[in-house]
Amino acid sequence: MDNTILKAAADAASKAVALKYDLDAKEADYKAAKSAYDHYVKYEIPNLLGGFGISSVTLDDGRGISIKSSYKCSPNKNDADNNRMIQWIKSHGGDTIVKEHLEVPASKKDTLLDSNIPFVESGTVNTMTLKAWLTDQLGVNGGTAMLSVEEIPDYIHFYEVKEAVFV
Repeated sequence: MDNTILKAAADAASKAVALKYDLDAKEADYKAAKSAYDHYVKYEIPNLLGGFGISSVTLDDGRGISIKSSYKCSPNKNDADNNRMIQWIKSHGGDTIVKEHLEVPASKKDTLLDSNIPFVESGTVNTMTLKAWLTDQLGVNGGTAMLSVEEIPDYIHFYEVKEAVFV
């Protein structure tokens, strides 16, 4: 085998290793910068402006920054909280977002309407549908608020996130 080929391969490998170290260092710098940026746009600026009731400002260079609200929802998935959530949603007029299911033994399917047939009733709610329904109930998208955030049970884990955005 020709030594020039081996030398070229070794040089290429050395260059790749150097680039990998450089890439790792830049990735670490990026993560640190992203973390600092997120801290400012998600905490510092919304808290500073919000503390004075300000929703937007124009910077010296003419760019603007405003506070945008978004909502997050992550309900508990255990059966007890799921059943409580479904009952709460129904009691607040959200029947249409609940997907209900009945489970019966296959051998009893044809006789479901007869009395004393055991079955399990369960339901599910799509998290994105729940979030949309809750924001509508809060009047976020216009219209009359039917609920306040305080009325939403803790096990639904629904909360508002404010973030500074450049305009």
